[in-house]
Amino acid sequence: MLLQDTVEQSFLGCPEYLLNAIQYFSDQRDAIASQETWDSVSMQSHVHSLTTVLDSIQNLDGYLWASNLPQQSPTRDVRKLCSLSSAYKLGTLLYGRRVLNALVNETAPQDTLLSELLGVVSSLRDDPFLFKCILWPMCIAALECPYAAQRNFLTECLEKFWWDTRCLNVVNAGKILQQYWQWVDSQESGSSSSWIFNIGFLGGDWLLI
Repeated sequence: MLLQDTVEQSFLGCPEYLLNAIQYFSDQRDAIASQETWDSVSMQSHVHSLTTVLDSIQNLDGYLWASNLPQQSPTRDVRKLCSLSSAYKLGTLLYGRRVLNALVNETAPQDTLLSELLGVVSSLRDDPFLFKCILWPMCIAALECPYAAQRNFLTECLEKFWWDTRCLNVVNAGKILQQYWQWVDSQESGSSSSWIFNIGFLGGDWLLI
């Protein structure tokens, strides 16, 4: 089912399939966090399911999604809508891969995905209609960023988001991210790979549409 409003008129820009995938990853994360014990067969089943969903996300056709959205104007730039889809696709892949890492107790570098996502954020930064739709992907990127330059870039993006929208969600997000960066930098490992669990320790409610 397609959104009743055009993307340009709303804050919603995530393809429906990716919303379902994010919910699935969250359910898997919660199961891991609850310290459920699985035998080898169950473990293999969970790994296979996560891998299958990740593969399907990787193959998601952003152009097809963008082309089938309700249109406000015949002059709409489908390429930018593809970038919007890519922002959520990359953010969802980062999230899902971190859940898979947690399941198999490994930490794999995600530098390439992160760089791609930062590039997409940069490409949408000057589009007032679509930029307001990518708060969630920006926060996912921020949770992955280990370097000050990356964090500063995203902090500037969140500030621009505020001036463009006056949305209080972004204020809450900025505060939580600053607290998280301070926390992760104080850890000996300095790793942000376990943010899927640790972000909840800081309190505060997330509604990052």
